[in-house]
Amino acid sequence: MLFASMFIFKANETYSQKEKLSFNERQWLDMERHFGINSKEKDSAALNLYQLSKHKEYEQALILSKELWRKNRYTKDYFAFYASALYNLGYEDSARALTIEYLKDWASEDFSISSLHIFTQYPCFYNIGKDEIINQFIYEAYLDKYKKQNPQNLDLGIKLIQLCNSDQSIRYELYYDLVQSNNEADSIKAREKFIAQALIDQDMILQMYAAHPKYISEKEVGEVSGFQGILIWHFGGKGEKVTNIFFPMLKVAMEEQEITPDEYIDQLTQKYFRPGGDFQKGKQATDSLCKVYGCTGIYTYSE
Repeated sequence: MLFASMFIFKANETYSQKEKLSFNERQWLDMERHFGINSKEKDSAALNLYQLSKHKEYEQALILSKELWRKNRYTKDYFAFYASALYNLGYEDSARALTIEYLKDWASEDFSISSLHIFTQYPCFYNIGKDEIINQFIYEAYLDKYKKQNPQNLDLGIKLIQLCNSDQSIRYELYYDLVQSNNEADSIKAREKFIAQALIDQDMILQMYAAHPKYISEKEVGEVSGFQGILIWHFGGKGEKVTNIFFPMLKVAMEEQEITPDEYIDQLTQKYFRPGGDFQKGKQATDSLCKVYGCTGIYTYSE
């Protein structure tokens, strides 16, 4: 079934351990693994704020995050927890205005669209993370920046931005809906809503490539050429319509030196490195393809 592979999340706990948890607790456990909550890269103060937010201790989260943010103005996580706590305590307008002002500072310099999405690091941001006004500000801020770059094919670049923005929006909305699911019916409803919009997005991707039947190069659209990789990562899979037309175009782009062999091989093998993928098979495939096409970089692997 289309997109079924996207929903395979494995928790560290054994099946018997997970069986003792409520449905909602299992959803949180799966999403925490997906978001990498227990990663060594997460700082302890942020994890403390996460636990407070997860358990709806918003007043404590507000006090602690405000103190941490004042001492560490450039730590986005602390600000994100502060704004989220405000939002969840009923001060949506204040949280929204404060967030937009905060993001304006980051958008005043060179930035990526992902650097403005500060509510995508923790699943407890399920309320403010879906705020339409904040998300629209982020989209328009990046669009303004992109237009100033004066790319060769502006319309095509904007199309890529729109598709990538929609893809990310529906994906995080799904994650946020899942952690709020209390039973299987809620979970199924969230997934069905996601799949319905994802199918629309897939059709738009196919239409884009029908009108432009070749890899969209950096020369044409600038930095957003790389957004194609995100779309293929999410919509790709063995036998899928998108990858069936994309990979031949990608090979031609490599042969014409628009992309490197490393980039081509990365796209071909990424499915093995997804959650639920075959890591060892991916490593073997990468090594074999590198011998054929000649990698220029050094590949490292970590499970």
